[in-house]
Amino acid sequence: WAWKPLPFTIPDAQNEQAQFIAPFELDPNDPNRLLGGAMSLWRTNDAKRPNRTNPPDGPSWAAIKDPIGSNPRVHSITAIAIAYGNADIVVVGHANGDIYRTTNATATDPTWQQIDTNGINANRQCLALTIDPDDHDLIYAAYGGFQADNLWRTTDGGQSWTNIGGALPETPVRDITVHPQRSRWLYLATDVGVFASEDGGDHWSPTNEGPANVACRDFFWLGPKLVCATHGRGMFEIDLTIPDAFPAPVLAFTGTEHGTVQGNAFTRYKLSVTNRAAYPDSLFRPSPDLPPCGLNTSASRTWVDIYNGDTNQRIYGFCAFDSADDLDQLWFALPEGDTPPSSVYAVLRDRRCNVTYTSNSTPISVGSFTLTLWSLNWLWGYTIIRARLENPAGASVAPENGVVINLSLSTPGRVTSQLGQMRWHQSWRSFYWYLRNAPAQSK
Repeated sequence: WAWKPLPFTIPDAQNEQAQFIAPFELDPNDPNRLLGGAMSLWRTNDAKRPNRTNPPDGPSWAAIKDPIGSNPRVHSITAIAIAYGNADIVVVGHANGDIYRTTNATATDPTWQQIDTNGINANRQCLALTIDPDDHDLIYAAYGGFQADNLWRTTDGGQSWTNIGGALPETPVRDITVHPQRSRWLYLATDVGVFASEDGGDHWSPTNEGPANVACRDFFWLGPKLVCATHGRGMFEIDLTIPDAFPAPVLAFTGTEHGTVQGNAFTRYKLSVTNRAAYPDSLFRPSPDLPPCGLNTSASRTWVDIYNGDTNQRIYGFCAFDSADDLDQLWFALPEGDTPPSSVYAVLRDRRCNVTYTSNSTPISVGSFTLTLWSLNWLWGYTIIRARLENPAGASVAPENGVVINLSLSTPGRVTSQLGQMRWHQSWRSFYWYLRNAPAQSK
């Protein structure tokens, strides 16, 4: 072997200070960041950099966690988990069963804390770790050995642990994964097949529901399909799509606001999904493993499109959310004075699982008003209409909302001046219209 010089190499590997199959974990938040486990935990932030031997080049590696001992068989790292949505939260397991956690993993020198001291007394190899995508204090730890108590859960970041493997056979648990649509649905890869839970590990399927009579070693997801890699019999997959995992969004029109871009006035129509609390944040987190949105390589997992309720045509879309709370800030805009659709609806598209959720159609209206004609005059070829617009009791119009008034004529004429917008500071407002070449009786 010809080893590259630092920083293009991992010294632990060169010194055989790692497991025979060392763990590597790609950061779900950044495809350029890769963690590798040996005696130390190693990190590269340029995993995609091309390898070259002359001159030496490639990913640059740096140790971000010191060894806990000197014996690779006992002290090397055997499991790594990175929180989806927060790259600073990382958990690692060791061959002796110890588990360490950091909340500043992207720092130059992260701070680590041992978190397995209250509840777990495994004293055997930690084979897998999983962090819940929505609750980063919820961590699952799996252990080896043909004995009981191979699966543990903490809900407080490791301050205390609960044994959730009591009903499982005494066999190594080699991997644990979370369903991408239901984080309470768990799947275990064991030496005797696959087991499933629909309540966060409180109860498990009574018999192994594995793909074959073979040990299952690793899981990964292809969209909503769970793929199991076995020990010697290839890979198997099962489609676990849940079409109605979440409720249909409830869309509401919340008002308008006005602005100008490069001298062009516009009206923004604001919308909100009122039942957004029903959606987990993981549904909207940046997902760099999915196709980008234009130049945005960290577009969110779920995209939201606004459709014209009259024509079913898409009029605007959002592809860069961070959490479900962003559903409170939907909108579409039109040039000032343009008539909006009578209604709109929203479609949420979960790109990872290829499932859509369509909202109700919400009317675009700012309230109910009364228009009263005060006077009708003719002067120098113009008809002058003076009217009063009243906001009757019970009509809800916030002061920041604008009102667009359009005039239609019963006989030919041309509107040369009209009220484009106004803001409510009282219950009524008077205004004028000027019409060219329209007789006085046209209203």
